[in-house]
Amino acid sequence: MVAFLLSRYLLRDWVQSKMQDRLTRINEAFEREGAFYLFTLRIVPAVPFFVINLVMGLTKVRVSTFWWVSQIGMLPSTAAYVYAGSTVPSWTRQNRLDHSSVPNSSRSHTQAWRTSQSNPSQAVC
Repeated sequence: MVAFLLSRYLLRDWVQSKMQDRLTRINEAFEREGAFYLFTLRIVPAVPFFVINLVMGLTKVRVSTFWWVSQIGMLPSTAAYVYAGSTVPSWTRQNRLDHSSVPNSSRSHTQAWRTSQSNPSQAVC
């Protein structure tokens, strides 16, 4: 949001004056369908959000529209990241309880090392 506001109030007039001929069609398109373009850019994480914020600040999209559409567009990826992060503890807990993901040779070396650490007299070499 900060990048959007900075580009809106510090850079927009300068960029518009320098590239007025090229930006006429772009401005018209964003006035008609700016929310759709923003939503599409937010839901497909191919473009860094910082760049989207800067570019959208140069358009005539309202601040409230920018905020709401950004929140809705980022919701699916945020939900996916939260779900992925919430399953990580279960992955580590499962690996501690069930060593099925560790190959047999590595498992036997790990068990031998643990035995040698807990009781050096029974070390298996």
